[in-house]
Amino acid sequence: EPPFPKEKVLANSTSQALEHCKRQERLNCIASRASDLRSRHLQVAEQRKERKATGLEVKREHAQKHAGTDINHVGSVKPDDPGSFQDIRGQKQSWLTILAIAGFAHCLKEEMNFGKLSCRQKNRHIDRHSKDIAAKTIFCGTLMRQTIEIREKLTLPAAVNGFALLSCMLAKKVHVTQRRNHAKVMSFCLTSWSTSGVLFTTMKRMAHGIRLLQRSWREWRVKLRKMLNQVTSRWVALERQVIVRELREASNKSKAVETLTYENQIALKRVEDHARLHFLIHEMRARRYFLLPKLRIWAEEQQKWEATSLQRKREMECIKFLGGQPDEELPLFLFVPPAPSYQPDQLEIVDMIFRARKGDHYKNIPEDCIVRC
Repeated sequence: EPPFPKEKVLANSTSQALEHCKRQERLNCIASRASDLRSRHLQVAEQRKERKATGLEVKREHAQKHAGTDINHVGSVKPDDPGSFQDIRGQKQSWLTILAIAGFAHCLKEEMNFGKLSCRQKNRHIDRHSKDIAAKTIFCGTLMRQTIEIREKLTLPAAVNGFALLSCMLAKKVHVTQRRNHAKVMSFCLTSWSTSGVLFTTMKRMAHGIRLLQRSWREWRVKLRKMLNQVTSRWVALERQVIVRELREASNKSKAVETLTYENQIALKRVEDHARLHFLIHEMRARRYFLLPKLRIWAEEQQKWEATSLQRKREMECIKFLGGQPDEELPLFLFVPPAPSYQPDQLEIVDMIFRARKGDHYKNIPEDCIVRC
């Protein structure tokens, strides 16, 4: 900011300037300013009254000259009544002028009201007063007459045909414009997706594959849980039989009195639930892994069986077509190769029970296979 002038600082630091800052001096200054402003307002009001009186006097003189009367005959107009009319007893010839002015004002008002209406409201007004307009019983301004003429011209056959042709042309142009805009959008999308579209489509395929994998895993999880429950129920039944046989053999060898009940002895020798579940989960996973080579062999045998069945069917059709009898050396029926399963039988479940008693001796998947996976 520019520095403050030193002259003003020195002037404000004088004794005279400090005297003006006192309270009484400030009140006196304010009072003097208010009195000056009040006197000025009074002077302006008097000047306004004088100009108003002068204007009224000029208007009176002009009206008297226009009416052709002398100023002495106009005694009804008061000088302090600017809004009053003059006495028109001497203006007998001006009644036609007054009526014309009133009619013109009424027509102007009707024209302005009609011009403020919207297009729909104008048509409704014309339809509502069509009879009165035709009979000329109501005022019909220039704008209304032009509106009526336009409506009459629009109802002509040439105008109707022309509007139909014009609407078709405009519709075609709009249609072409829309198609061009759509083509521009497609061109822009194709050019912009030429590089990034490959990435997006790849990611979309990956997401679709992930969803399929998740959906299939949810279904297989239910099936695996069901198979695990079936094996668990078989395990519990076979384990009871094994424990009962062991208790009988022990009672035959030893004649000592047991303090526990029979069911407590069976429960004591059972494998704990969490240990059994842990063992079965890992054992069934290993059995599913070792089943994969068998499944590959079964798929090859299935293909061979399908090829043999198709060949056998064609040979039979050819023999029947030629009218011969089928060779008796050919097999009458080809059995479908049985599909392998990782469900254990009773002997395998018993073996699992003995291995579970010794600890976590379940089958393990080879480490190199886990690394490859």
